Order: sequence, then C-alpha cells, then structure tokens
Amino acid sequence: MKILKVLLVLFILIVSVVPAQCDLFTSKSVNKANDFIAAGMTKEAIQTLKNGILEDPKDHEAHWMLGKMYLEGGYYSGAEERFNSAILLKPDLKDQLGDIYKNVADLELSKGNAQQSIKLFEIALKYKTYDRSFYLNAGDRLSGMQAAQAYQKAAMASELKDKAGKKILMLAVNDKYNQEAFKKMGADILGEDFVRNVFPGPQNKIVFETVVTDKDINLKTEEIDILYNCKILKNDIFELVATIDGQQIFNAKEVKLWRGEHFKEQWYISKDGKHQHDIETNSPKGQTIWIEPGKNIKAHVRVLREITPEANISLLNQ
Repeated sequence: MKILKVLLVLFILIVSVVPAQCDLFTSKSVNKANDFIAAGMTKEAIQTLKNGILEDPKDHEAHWMLGKMYLEGGYYSGAEERFNSAILLKPDLKDQLGDIYKNVADLELSKGNAQQSIKLFEIALKYKTYDRSFYLNAGDRLSGMQAAQAYQKAAMASELKDKAGKKILMLAVNDKYNQEAFKKMGADILGEDFVRNVFPGPQNKIVFETVVTDKDINLKTEEIDILYNCKILKNDIFELVATIDGQQIFNAKEVKLWRGEHFKEQWYISKDGKHQHDIETNSPKGQTIWIEPGKNIKAHVRVLREITPEANISLLNQ
C-alpha cells in the first residue's frame, strides 16, 4: 500500500507540469485509468492503458499517460518508448518532456538515489536547459569517483567551475588511493598551479646538521665519528658538502666516507658539489668520515628526510 501511495504522489507531481490548456486525458482509456489511480489501483490503471493502446494505437493520450506511469515506476526504457510513440502522434508534447524528467530526477535525488537522478536529469537536458548545480547536489550525495564525475559535469557551466573543481580536490584530500586521479581532474578545471598550491610537493626537512673540521679528528683513530643526536630512519638522506677555505670541493681526495668495510675513495658528487646517499638501515648511530689534516677543510653534514606537507585546505574553502 505504501508503494501505491508513493506512485500516486509521483504521478500527481508529473501531471502538474502539464499546461491546463493541453487536451490530454480525454480518451476513454485515460479517463478509466484515472479512476483506477484515484482508487489506488495502479496495476489496473496500467493494464487499462495497455488495452486502450491495443484497441487504438493512435491514442496519443494513452501512450503519454502510460509513459509517465512507467517513468514513475522506474521502467525507464518502457517510458521512453511510450513517450516517443506519443510524440510521433502529437509532436508538441515533446516540449513537456524536459520538465517531466527533471521532476522525477529531483524526486529521486531527494530520496538519496543520486546515480539514478543523474541519469534522469541527463535525459531532461536533451529537451531543455537546466541549472547544472543539480550535478553538485548529486555529487554531494555520492562518494569517490562517482562524486568526482558528477562535479566534472557541473564544471561544464563556467559559473560552477571554481566550486566544482574545489569539491574534486577535497575528494583528493580524503581519498589517498585515488588522490592522483582527483588531482588531475582538478587541474583540468582549475589549472595545475592551483593544484600545486593546494598539494605542495615533497620537501626535504633537515633532521640533523653539524659542521666538522680537522680539529675534530680523533687522534687515536685519525677519523671523525659523527654521532646523530636524533632518530634516523631508513631512506633518510645523508648529505655532505666539503669546503677548503670556503670553496666547495668537487672531488673526494681530501674527504672520504666510511661505507661498509672501507673508506670510499671517491663518491658521486652532483653538479652543486654535494654528496648524497640514502641511509640504508633503520636508526643508524652515525657516520664516520676522514678529513685530510692541515687544509682548513670544513665538512657540512646534514641528514634530510623527505616529507609531504599537509594539503592547504584553506584554499578549498575560499
């Protein structure tokens, strides 16, 4: 009984979009179907309309009303078929289809059936132009990629681009699995510069730093043990920049690193004069280096850790 009452309400909503001057509901089968509807006998109303169409295939009113009842009941392909038949018989009915589908789309959205409401709304758009903010409202009731795709469609309206793009990027904040896909979708709408401002790239944070010279050499071992005063993690980056009289050294003859079982005679030095290597074990205690005495060498040692800053959500709330 509840379902019948809902269908009755739906039918009344749809009928409300038909102009008063329209000559619908004058055929015998339509009048009889209306009586059944008033009595809450939806199945009987549908069967009456089917029988009426079999008796008179040119009864556009019966085709039209049956199409609306199919639409109410969720039989969308059947509704489209009946509407098409009615329009072939009476072409000016086509002007009413947009509002009929839009009303049902609004109703489905209010019930939380966002995906179904979008399908109905897109049929409505074939007949008439509507505010694309409908997609924003539908997206708010969806999640993940379905929500993002709804916001994408909203962004096709220039006045909604900013709001829709930011909603997609907010999805990226909360969904690490699809984050890159959402960031790309957001960049297509708002531009890559905006996305970079919201999601700053990885940055190196200094977790340890010191400077040593030949004055720090242990006379017994002729080495310098640099002991870290913080927890060092695997994949942190050890960095050394050596200078002689303030000028960077671009080779490894005067400064050597203990790597494994021996001092490494040479290391790879990048164009900016830095030596870097990934720390390969968890929580190492430190690093041993050798500095040639008497040359006024300074070894600047740092341990860097790559971190990804939090998203700048404030930009999405503006």
